[in-house]
Amino acid sequence: LCNWVENHGRLPHQHAADNEETRLASWIADQRVSFNGGRLDDAQVAQLSQIQGMPERIGAWERRQRNRKDLLQVEQNHDSMPEMQKVTQLPGSNRLLDKKSDTASEKQLGADALRDRWTSRCNHLHTWVENHSRLPRSHVADTEELRLACWIAAQRKSFKSRGLDGTRLDELRQIRGMADRVDRRRQQDPWKTRCTQLQSWVQDNSRLPREKASNDHENKLAQWIGYQRTLFNGGILDDSQLAQLSQIQGMAERMGGWARRQWNRKDLLQVEQNRDSMPETQNVAQLPGADRMPEKKADIASKQQLQGGS
Repeated sequence: LCNWVENHGRLPHQHAADNEETRLASWIADQRVSFNGGRLDDAQVAQLSQIQGMPERIGAWERRQRNRKDLLQVEQNHDSMPEMQKVTQLPGSNRLLDKKSDTASEKQLGADALRDRWTSRCNHLHTWVENHSRLPRSHVADTEELRLACWIAAQRKSFKSRGLDGTRLDELRQIRGMADRVDRRRQQDPWKTRCTQLQSWVQDNSRLPREKASNDHENKLAQWIGYQRTLFNGGILDDSQLAQLSQIQGMAERMGGWARRQWNRKDLLQVEQNRDSMPETQNVAQLPGADRMPEKKADIASKQQLQGGS
């Protein structure tokens, strides 16, 4: 990547015609996933920062991650927040508390109020979309738009965990642009769709796709497999997804290789970390032929002790 950027004076684009540029751009995207998951160590971040254009890119990842986390946390906490805790966040709340201390101070936000809160935010989204003729985006500076985009993301998570009932889904469908999203979620899982495409391709070609292929579809499937490896290493793939992948010809062996490399890296790192604090004999015990070395050292030590006594 460093050599490519030095030659071209810019970072690679993901939708480029050149396969090498596309692969490097996909690799940068994988680093973003690792960065968001906290799997890049300080040394790796420092190395990336030496590449022209990457400090700004990493800074943007960090800002977006921080903004999303903060807004999602606020959104999640607000629904379960006691009513009086919400009141204390309003201007002049110290006076409101005195007036409502006999009633609201002891009430928790009930099921009816939670539904009202969800409906209020849904109506807010509906109004915003009608005014802007599009759905809000998450990569913006405007706080209101960003908050609504995060709310949509929270609904997507609730949908995946079966936390949205049919009534709420129907309400979301009434918002311009949301019907397609809801229907897609209802009808198909994007990950499962790509997995099915991979399975069909492998059945037709009797092998796994290769990243350096000239065929665009094969190249994209190969890149998707590479992304699954990133998810696998991060422990993000669930048991159902692992089972589906392992049913594809060649993927069980490929995943076994991922697991072995992951175990080897972890084991070697653990050995390296523990080595400095190991007793000398324990260090020696990990070397080839170590089972014989402690016996020989013991014999020598006992002979030296006898000679000293005589």
